[in-house]
Amino acid sequence: MNGPMQSTEAPEDVSILRDLAKRYAEIAFLPVHREKARLWRQLNGLERIRPLVLVYGPTDIENACVCKWDWARGFERHLRSQIWYWDHARDDRVWNDVIYGPAIFSQTGGLIGLLSTSGKFVPSDCPDGAGRYEAALNGTEDPEALVPPPVLILDRDATEREYQRRCEVFDGIMEVRRAGVHGGGTGCAFMATWDVFVMLRGVENCLADTVDRPQWVHAWMQKSLACQISTLDQLESLNLLSLYFDNFGVHTGGMAFTDDLPPPDFDGRHVRPKDIWGCAVAQILAAVSPAMHEEFALQYEKQFLRRFGLASYGCCEPLDLKVDILRRNIPNLRRIAMSPFVNVARGAEAVGRDFVFSYRPNPAVLATDKWDLDLARRQLADAMDKARGCCVEIILKDVQTLRNEPRRLSQWTDMAMRLAEEYTP
Repeated sequence: MNGPMQSTEAPEDVSILRDLAKRYAEIAFLPVHREKARLWRQLNGLERIRPLVLVYGPTDIENACVCKWDWARGFERHLRSQIWYWDHARDDRVWNDVIYGPAIFSQTGGLIGLLSTSGKFVPSDCPDGAGRYEAALNGTEDPEALVPPPVLILDRDATEREYQRRCEVFDGIMEVRRAGVHGGGTGCAFMATWDVFVMLRGVENCLADTVDRPQWVHAWMQKSLACQISTLDQLESLNLLSLYFDNFGVHTGGMAFTDDLPPPDFDGRHVRPKDIWGCAVAQILAAVSPAMHEEFALQYEKQFLRRFGLASYGCCEPLDLKVDILRRNIPNLRRIAMSPFVNVARGAEAVGRDFVFSYRPNPAVLATDKWDLDLARRQLADAMDKARGCCVEIILKDVQTLRNEPRRLSQWTDMAMRLAEEYTP
């Protein structure tokens, strides 16, 4: 659909979105969200409070979506999903009474450009199975010769059209505010160099290369860092960074609310990297030693993360044995992900009160043949007990199936919230 969506073009869709937005706004205006925001500021300030809980999983709303236009249907899906969480899986997420009109831009060059032209993804033969990337790089290429500098191109007309479209649809219900980018849907800027490199080289090849051709890998990491820094500089110069200290998460972690950002010299108009969160991950290096992780990832990631006010590290890689190298390399580190694959007691001892212990329960407990809520409770209670004394958030994510029983997510959320509220820090 080209141009702003006029009510004469899709009156039914506009009516549906406005009705959903009214319900959404009613929830967002409730005082409980201001209290939840205060708790997130305390947690991100490393204060001793109860664990905070966020839940992400399949919602039972797809069949309820009726909008015909793709744009409207995407918004409908988002609004219905959020309302479903409020009605069925009420956690510690904070609702915001603002709709953002994002900046729309394209990128040429860089590793993203190379991936778009050379990436070789092979889907699985099984429905919902895991696909794989075939090697597009043979292990000899010179990244300086192959990868041109990234160039960001802001589409001002498309950005304005999108802003006006949202103003038209949500007029009188919620404020529409202009915004920049926020790290792929998160309240931070995000570096995942190894994720992109894996898509170009293949998983097994990447790991073997760290032993067989380490200097070649370092050349690619250095080029990746240069591309990432260039992209960040362009985002700043185009004024496309946003604070997003409301209901946006810090990558895969908790909410971005903090009293520590932006710093006192922020002018209120031009957002700099040091005004926001930064995040990095190196999930493919889950099984390598701390020394190799530091050599092939952290020595580059730290140069990116030091540009930011606060930093968050990790996603699904186990980091319980790598807290010391994170502490040594990232002085502005505030949050460390602790995946389902960590030794919780060891990770908690290493983290202490120095960082947010971002615990990720194993989502497999929700996918068993027979739903066992007592097992899920025992698992979570055990982890919370081992992490006692830390500043804990609980992030349930990567839930692929509820076995056609949406109540599982509702019951898990209720259980987790009760445990959190009974918890003595």
